[in-house]
Order: sequence, then C-alpha cells, then structure tokens
Amino acid sequence: MDKSTLPSRVHYFPQQYLRRQDFSDEQAYQVALRRRHNIAHHSWGIVLGLDLAVEEGQLLVHPGLAIDGYGREMFLPAKFPISTGEFSRLGSNRLDVWLNYDAIPGSQPPAGYLSCDPSHPDAYYRTDETPRISLERAPVSRVKPRQPKPVPQALVSSPAQVQTPDDPRVLWPVYLGRLTFQPDESDPQKQILIDGSDRPYVGIVAEAIDHPADATRVEVGRISDRPDQRNVAGTTVTYNKTSSRGFAVFVPPADADPQAASLQLDPRFEIGTSGKNFLRGATTLHGNLEMAGGAVQFTDLAHVDDTVTRSNPSIYRASVDSNDELRIDLGDLSKNPVFVIGFTADDGTFRPSLKLSYLIPDASPDPQPIVTVYGDLVLNGLVQSPDIIFRSLSAEALNALISSFQAGVIAAGGH
Repeated sequence: MDKSTLPSRVHYFPQQYLRRQDFSDEQAYQVALRRRHNIAHHSWGIVLGLDLAVEEGQLLVHPGLAIDGYGREMFLPAKFPISTGEFSRLGSNRLDVWLNYDAIPGSQPPAGYLSCDPSHPDAYYRTDETPRISLERAPVSRVKPRQPKPVPQALVSSPAQVQTPDDPRVLWPVYLGRLTFQPDESDPQKQILIDGSDRPYVGIVAEAIDHPADATRVEVGRISDRPDQRNVAGTTVTYNKTSSRGFAVFVPPADADPQAASLQLDPRFEIGTSGKNFLRGATTLHGNLEMAGGAVQFTDLAHVDDTVTRSNPSIYRASVDSNDELRIDLGDLSKNPVFVIGFTADDGTFRPSLKLSYLIPDASPDPQPIVTVYGDLVLNGLVQSPDIIFRSLSAEALNALISSFQAGVIAAGGH
C-alpha cells in the first residue's frame, strides 16, 4: 500500500517548532476527514435548495447546499441570477445548469500581517469556497446526472470512491436542471421553462436507520441470519429475523410498556428477496386496491369466535366443523347490512343484480336472509330445500298452475 495515500495527521510535542506547512497539513487532514464522511456515509448530490426559478421576470438559482462526488461542500448563500443573454451567447434555447466546486482568494491580510512579498500569489488571508454556476448547451437526449462528463467513468462507477482532491480544477459537477427559452412568449414568467426532473439528491449509505428515542427501525438489505438487538431507554429490543429480506420497517406497538425489560418486534412491512411482500397488523387503505395479474389469497385461517359479534364487514377464511370456509361477513345486524352485486350502467348509475339482506318477518324473533335477484335467474342444477315436503302452495300459485295445466291440455287436444 502506498503510504502517501494514508491519512496522516500532525503530531504535536513539547517545544515543537511549527512551520506554515504544519498548519496547512492540520487543516488538510480535517478537511479530507470531513469530505470522506460526506461521500462514504452518504451519496453525493443536492442536499438542500438550489432550485431554478423565475421571480419577477428574473431567472435565478435559489440558495442551497450540494455535495460533489469528491465530498466537497458547495454552499450557495444567496440567490444567483442567470442572464437570458446566456442563451444567445451559447447559441441555444436549451441550456443545462451545473454547479461546480470552486475556491478563490478571499480577503487580504489585516494591517501589520502582510507578507514580506505582497506580490506572491498566495499572499491572501482567506480562501473563499464559492461554488460556480456553469451553463452548457443541452443535448437532444436527457442528461445523465449521475455520470457527469468531466469525471472519469471508472471513478463514477467505483463502489468505494474516497478521493478528496482540493484542486477546484478537478471537476465533479452537480446537475441543477434544464432551461428552455421561448423568446416569442410575451409573458416573462412563461418565457423560461424549467425541467428539474433529473436533479440528483444525496442519499444515505446504511444497513439500518434507528430512531434515537424509540424502537422504530428501517432496514435496507440486511443479510444477517440472526435477530438483532439494541438497548432503547433501558429496554432490550430484539428485531426478529424472518425471511431473507431486502427492506423492512419495525414499529413498536402503541401499548408497549416503556418500562419493560425486553421487547420483541416483527417487521410491520417487509419485502423479501424472494419477491414476496409481507404486511403485519391492521391496515387501512385510503383509495382503490388494484390487482395486476394477481389474486387475493387467504393462506392462513383466521381465529374467530362465532359467539362474538364483529361490527365491521370483513372477508376471511375460517375452519368450522372441520370445513374450510371462505366467509363474507356483513358485520353487526343492528346496522342493517346489505350485500349487493351489480354493475355501472352507461349513464353512470349503479344497477344491482343480486342483493342479500336480512329482514324480521312477522311472528319471528330472528332476522331471516332474503335474496333478491334483479333479472333472469338461470339454474344449471337442482333447487334443493331440506323442508320442501312441508311447504304448501298458496291459493294464487295453485290456481296459476292449474290454469297453466289446463291450457296445455287444451292445446294438446287441438293437435
């Protein structure tokens, strides 16, 4: 290993003679340390702000902060105006806006601290790390913000990029967006179209993200085959191992005892590497649920107590008298639940086809299910009833059957 590439910090000792180079080395060590943190613990890109905007007819870049691929901070403290004359200068109505790290000489030394050679190029008191806005003619295709052209391809694709050069001539531009100029538009606010859809933002490089005050955790690509533990306010929290997961969210239950010595958690939401997704606990969905090429399956039986009224409608799978049932439960009868199957007509109205409701007939203490069919009923089989022998026809029905029979006999005799 080349020792010149290793971090080397200044070692101080008693009665040491300190030179200019020692202070420069101390500063360089601290700067490189911070920049390696920026690109090793995070991905590079926009941190905050730096939006392109048109305000009162003026095209500008909002204040903000970005980190380039070398870990260098690019802080824009105030709004930066962009002249529309840049479109003419570059000969294009479509420009891409980039932000580059830059370092320029700042203030001069105060009186009494001037260099013996004031003409020396390094004879200034401060270095201003002022980012530089650059504009380029936009290509026909969309820009590739994670592959800026000035950066060597091998460096962009390197999984462990920890180089932190301080030379501003070594570029790693961060993309801010695309501008399209429409000079024929009379409204100044509409002359510039802004496309910020390809802006790269910073991320975090982590296996797990833990809340500092409770047991909430987000896991990303954890590969351990054992449960994980950590201590939260005196409670040992165990994050149970389930399948080989690529993503998981752990949330402690609301009724968890904060004084408990231990707490076991399964992931509330989990994405397995096998392609299966798991959701545990009660879930409320606001909006439609669409199944694209899949099916709703009830793989596990629900543990239900038929002596307890369930107030809300539900669909579940249960085992009753050794039979496996798929139930559509309409819930508490006191709410007069009705199950309706139908369709939407061309005029947007709902047209019922089949309805199941419960009514309380005269002289009956219990509600009775009533099935109503809207339209024709086609049966490919038998109509069965366990007490059909005890049923009797009403006088109206009997007369209708006799009349139909007589009409048939007359018709047959006519032939």
